[in-house]
Amino acid sequence: MRGPFGNIKNKTLGHLWIILPVSTLFHLAMNGAKLQRVIYCTKIRKLNMIKIQVLLRYLLLIAALSFLGYRVFHIVSKKFPAVFQDISDQKDQAIIHSNQAWMTVFIHGSFGSTLGLLSIPRVLDDNVRGSSYREVNRKIREDDMFFSEQPVLTRGLVRVFPSFDLRATKGKKHSAYPLIKAYDVIDEHIFPERGEQFFYTFGWTGLMSQNSRRYEAIRLYNALLNEYLRLKSEGKNPKIRLITHSHGGNLSLNLAAISTILNLKSFNHEQKFSEDEDTDRSIRATLEILKGLPSKANMPPREGQKVLDYVPESKDLVIDELILFGTPIQPETQGFCSFPIFKKIFNFYSGEDFVQRFDWVSTRRYFSDQRLSQERFSSSYDKQEQFPQIIQARIMIGRRWTKRPQASIQDTQTTSTVANQTDSSTSSSFWQRVFFGKKSVERTSADPTHKEFWFITWAERAKYEVGLLPLPIMVFTPMFLRLLEPFKQMHDIDINIRLNNSFVKVCVADHDQTVIRAEQKIPRNVIDMIKVNLSSWKPALKTKKEEFDSVYKYLID
Repeated sequence: MRGPFGNIKNKTLGHLWIILPVSTLFHLAMNGAKLQRVIYCTKIRKLNMIKIQVLLRYLLLIAALSFLGYRVFHIVSKKFPAVFQDISDQKDQAIIHSNQAWMTVFIHGSFGSTLGLLSIPRVLDDNVRGSSYREVNRKIREDDMFFSEQPVLTRGLVRVFPSFDLRATKGKKHSAYPLIKAYDVIDEHIFPERGEQFFYTFGWTGLMSQNSRRYEAIRLYNALLNEYLRLKSEGKNPKIRLITHSHGGNLSLNLAAISTILNLKSFNHEQKFSEDEDTDRSIRATLEILKGLPSKANMPPREGQKVLDYVPESKDLVIDELILFGTPIQPETQGFCSFPIFKKIFNFYSGEDFVQRFDWVSTRRYFSDQRLSQERFSSSYDKQEQFPQIIQARIMIGRRWTKRPQASIQDTQTTSTVANQTDSSTSSSFWQRVFFGKKSVERTSADPTHKEFWFITWAERAKYEVGLLPLPIMVFTPMFLRLLEPFKQMHDIDINIRLNNSFVKVCVADHDQTVIRAEQKIPRNVIDMIKVNLSSWKPALKTKKEEFDSVYKYLID
């Protein structure tokens, strides 16, 4: 219903503009009848005219107060629109998650990227099979250190029963368990009426290779489909959510190429899969891989992840939510964001994530982007009936935003609560340089880095510390999803995370603006409890020499 405050459904606040005038008319009608009786009685009993004047004043007072109340609410609603936020919409959002089962899969990104220098000609040619780079990466993946900082387990789709109790892993400090438990605790707090939750990790080679990611996407497709059908046979009908980091996002985007090929009714070599040349080439490259695979029925006995190397049997796989954290936006996969296999896509990025842009090896471009091109997808809305909902959000920490629209942007756009102190403990460790490369750009804010999106930050530091560490930003995903549900196609926004003594608050504003459109908060003691439980999973700190030796042994093996 359209009222003086805009589109209003809130029955407790918004309908006041209707209640006040209607109540006024009701009083006028009732007292009008009384007035007629008084006048009638006056003629008969010669009632004093003073009583009529008092009654008229009473009626005028009701009308004046009603009009005054209307104007007050009208002015307040313009100055403080957040006060009149649609509460009924928030209830509807909670209903969406009530009793709904979810498969939530955590997919890591590339690792050991600088080790690609061991086989640079093969890496540049996108042909890393049998290379030294691949073999060293394979061995590193078996090291306990690999599992101590991020939500990752062995290769393939692995069911996870999240826990803060080390006994769940027989003492092995595999961080997937407490990190997913942290996510689960926050999710349950934000969506208390949620349905049954199923958690998984999906492990892959982590190589800087487009073809490797396409091959792993086929395995992911088959693994998701098998698990979905298994749960459905048990009477469950789960939705699928993929939470990805770095190139784990590009791996997942390749699912669109597989779905496109499976939905072909016929094919000829001159046919174009997409008007975009890069997207068309990527689909053709995936098609060539599928041509070399057997059907599931004709697949010979295999072991490990090779049991998933077959042409998928169903074309109906749907990814309800694809969440990208720090994913390098590349022409080879960006076009897949417009494909109907995905219902919603969230692209989260940060101004402090320099690693996201530095991949020039596994793309035809000289660098990768952080943001999806709005122009590239906006023209497609009219061409497809089932177009994914795309939202991209810049993640910031410690900004001072305002709820007052009239506030000056210059007064608030870069203000931070973080002290600008230096700390030698922020220098990159050897493992950071191996996995991500040495940063060449100085950090200027508390906004998350590529590592802080996904990894536990065990090292203590004072510079840009706001109280979130060691938690990665990924665990706050449920708060982001709750806030972003009302936003529509290709919305471009900023998210700001702030802490005080009582709450951790997540706010949303339009991109490059500082006026809060919506906010979500969680008690600070919930986050502190998570951090306390997480502390028991902290691995023994190693010196830089010990870290180097742990990798060097794989180089000389």
